[in-house]
Amino acid sequence: MNVREASAQPMQTPFSGKPPDTAEPARDRDHGPGSRVARAGRWSRRLLCVAACAAGLSVTALLAVAPGRAHRAVPDLSAFDDALPRAVPGEFEPQQAMLLAWPRAVGLPAASSAGDPFRSLDRLYCDIAAALWRTVPLVILVEDAPTEAHVQRLLAESGVPARRVRLLRVRLESLWVRDFGPLATRGPDGSCTLVDAEYVDGPVGIYPHEDRLPARLGELLQVRTLRAPITLPHGNLLCNGRGLCLATRQVLDENRGRGYDAPAVESVLQRCYGAQQVVFLDAMEGEPTGHVDMFATFPSHATVVIGQYDPKDDPVNAAILDRNARRLASVEVAGQPLKIVRIPMPRRVAAPQGTEWWPTFTNVVYGNGVLLVPAFPGWDDASHSQAMEVYRRELPGWNLVPVNAVPALRWGGGLHCLALNLACVGKPTGTPDGQEANDGAMRD
Repeated sequence: MNVREASAQPMQTPFSGKPPDTAEPARDRDHGPGSRVARAGRWSRRLLCVAACAAGLSVTALLAVAPGRAHRAVPDLSAFDDALPRAVPGEFEPQQAMLLAWPRAVGLPAASSAGDPFRSLDRLYCDIAAALWRTVPLVILVEDAPTEAHVQRLLAESGVPARRVRLLRVRLESLWVRDFGPLATRGPDGSCTLVDAEYVDGPVGIYPHEDRLPARLGELLQVRTLRAPITLPHGNLLCNGRGLCLATRQVLDENRGRGYDAPAVESVLQRCYGAQQVVFLDAMEGEPTGHVDMFATFPSHATVVIGQYDPKDDPVNAAILDRNARRLASVEVAGQPLKIVRIPMPRRVAAPQGTEWWPTFTNVVYGNGVLLVPAFPGWDDASHSQAMEVYRRELPGWNLVPVNAVPALRWGGGLHCLALNLACVGKPTGTPDGQEANDGAMRD
């Protein structure tokens, strides 16, 4: 059965609370994207949202009462003392590789029964790879040899040449490589440094394998890796490549336990990520991740795209996003006002157990002239057409590729969450034409 036939089967969602009906070992029911650990991580903020609403508080206010040190702490930035000034390149700038994480449960042959949700995830990964391989080499994390063989077969069926893919073996418990992966920074001399941050997903705490992965990845790619003294999922940091970085105020709440106040967080972003301006925006109310990439993206150094809700559909978040847009309108880049472009936000869709799915058109993936735009077939096609027109205007000459993002949405994320741009790496990730990739495994 090919990948398109497989993805045509109905998708069981993780919201049923039931694990996939497979013969996986007990450990794999505790790990992987549909595991108790991973589901709890993505559901943790949803539970906070419910608790906040019941208490009449915002999620930010609820997080703020979490116990932590009352004194102000000074971040230890000594690891960056001998580092050159650096900056995070814009995602729209040239990229040397795209990083994906293809967890073990997705690739297990036992997970191929009819109706298994992993089949749609397999299709989504194949769609991403098929759209990007011509313009950017792919680095794909897999957990073991069976998964590696499974992924190789699916990519071959999708027309993705092996020479454009590098498979690395790691332990995985999460799909969201954007959050736990390192950000590539470039120095004035062109040197590359990967910057790692502590990865914590709600009350579940630290994912040990994902938290160690950036350092191991740096070793294998022969890139210097430095650990930033901050808790920061990188889906909550957007940079324009010229020193302007955006995050939601959630990053302040997540670092209260370190004793950091806003200036302390800013000092880390300045020293470790090259931020010259840091703007803290309000997260959307009720949105599970609280990340800035759920409502914003930089298509250029001087332009930011901000989501816009119809007040009739969501008056609270319409006001929040309008307020964020006004805040950014006061920001200057290279002496000129930052250009603000609004893009429609799709209507949310009711999900099982009284929750909602949060589709967005800002959770895009940039890949050297190719833009992957989330699509939600049959949900809000009129808004999708408007979103495509926005990106055509802002990215002339780019190839816009709609990708069905519903499988990622049902797991609690989006396209941008599944892929991580690597603007610079220490060694080439693709091999010359006519040669097959033959890379060693990276193991914990």
